Amino acid sequence: MIYNEVTHLIWLSLVPLIYAFWKYLDLKCRIYEITNQRIIVKSGILSRTTDEMELYRVRDYRLSEPFYLRFFGLCNIELVTDDRTDPVLLIPAIKNGSTLLRKVRERVEYLRRNTRNTDIDVRFI
Repeated sequence: MIYNEVTHLIWLSLVPLIYAFWKYLDLKCRIYEITNQRIIVKSGILSRTTDEMELYRVRDYRLSEPFYLRFFGLCNIELVTDDRTDPVLLIPAIKNGSTLLRKVRERVEYLRRNTRNTDIDVRFI
């Protein structure tokens, strides 16, 4: 009887460890590539998905530094976009997020000025 309870406790304690390991793999298998015109996200552990988003679609930026990430010197970048498939693009747990965010912002502003793209917000019309 006691042996049965101990084995159940051992198996139950393994579940959070397996989940944490899977999340770690998911984070490590995700690749973000920022080019002059696009953000390319490749994700997947067993199967791979590639998603591309035009930089001129970015409308707003957010840099968040939760305590558990600040402890390791990491942060999250959140990009609010006009993209229909991914209206909010989260780039999690990266180093030097403020530097990357500044570079993305500069590139987005450059593309908006030089591609003659105009945004019309129809919510208030």
